[in-house]
Amino acid sequence: MSKAVSVPDKTYAKLRARAKAQGVSVGKLVTKLVEQEGSSREERFLAHLRAKGLVVDWPKPSEPAPKQFRPIRLPQGCPKVSDIVIQDRR
Repeated sequence: MSKAVSVPDKTYAKLRARAKAQGVSVGKLVTKLVEQEGSSREERFLAHLRAKGLVVDWPKPSEPAPKQFRPIRLPQGCPKVSDIVIQDRR
């Protein structure tokens, strides 16, 4: 989703120069800057909550848990989803 933003010519020239230096478009640069601001704002908020003892950091697992995946073999044709669920529960 995009949103039109009106900025002064001076500001746009600075953005264009910075985008050119990074080898990206002005739109991608603005998106990157907004994401960075959002993440830093979230970090400040979390730090504030941690200081008050309202947030507990969970320990990170050393290895990710293996993903449980069992493919379902479908019969020929296009069965209904309900038929597949019924067969799976039998």
